[in-house]
Amino acid sequence: MKRTLIILALVLSTIAAGTTLPAPPSPLKAGLFTFASGRGHLYTTEASIAPGEHLRLQYPDRSGSAACCITVSADTLGRPEVAEQPVTDALMSQPIYRYAINLSGQAAYKGNFVGAAIWSARGVSKAQQSRNTSLHAVDEAGATHHIEACLGTEGLNLFIFSGKQRETWLYAAFGYDVDSSLETCDPHLFGEP
Repeated sequence: MKRTLIILALVLSTIAAGTTLPAPPSPLKAGLFTFASGRGHLYTTEASIAPGEHLRLQYPDRSGSAACCITVSADTLGRPEVAEQPVTDALMSQPIYRYAINLSGQAAYKGNFVGAAIWSARGVSKAQQSRNTSLHAVDEAGATHHIEACLGTEGLNLFIFSGKQRETWLYAAFGYDVDSSLETCDPHLFGEP
């Protein structure tokens, strides 16, 4: 008992002396990246993004297909504004924030594009895929996440899974039906058999 009290006293005195413990790793953060009319935007549930944070964006290659990834600093983001449309949090119904992204100096692309944005990650890579745009990311704690962007019946879905646990589901409504031959979402992503 006396030994336990001495150890506890040492721990408390160390904390009181101002010694700080390392912060826990930040969980993986994600959003939808849109590019239209020469301007980029990030849609996410994050009301703030730390200055200096590096965001990895899917960006179109010369043919317009998703490539992985360009890196931009959070310092290139505009101030967040609450976005009523077109993106919603289909999993948790949290507010969505929209950030303008300054992409000056990036490869010029003339078309429209929607892809994933990932940050608070050690690394992001393009996954082997069939029809969907898939990424793998390793968060700061070393856990692997699977990111899936796919077309549904009326818009684009962005899913993030850790193992079989769905962590994120953002949905961007197009305002019109997608031709069923273009739909790329597997029903299991929605929890369907």
